[in-house]
Amino acid sequence: MFSKNKRKRYMRLLDLEEEELALFLKRYNYYLKSKKEISPNIILNGFFILDDIRTKRDKEKALRAKYRSRNKYIIRYRDEILELYQQGFGFTRIAKQLGVNHKVKISRSSLYRFIKSNNIEREDNG
Repeated sequence: MFSKNKRKRYMRLLDLEEEELALFLKRYNYYLKSKKEISPNIILNGFFILDDIRTKRDKEKALRAKYRSRNKYIIRYRDEILELYQQGFGFTRIAKQLGVNHKVKISRSSLYRFIKSNNIEREDNG
């Protein structure tokens, strides 16, 4: 559809990432196909889709920024640590997983302090 340079230009112009641009184009295309006639108002309503995507992204960034640590590896792999913890992994197993996947050593006690100091709790699965 577009060349890589045009995609990058639109991403920069709309302040979106690659996946967000693809989601926007998909949703906007579906929205336009559902309308019988295309008027200026219908075209402008596409900006609500763009606003929705940006709002979701900003909420995710705010949630990620909420969790603090001084350990650079914990900061870098924060999302993966949280995901593994939510899946029921213990601190030892999370440390081993990070060692296998990313070749980093994070002690169990550092993971424990990170989880407990940020009051992260596991979601109930049943």
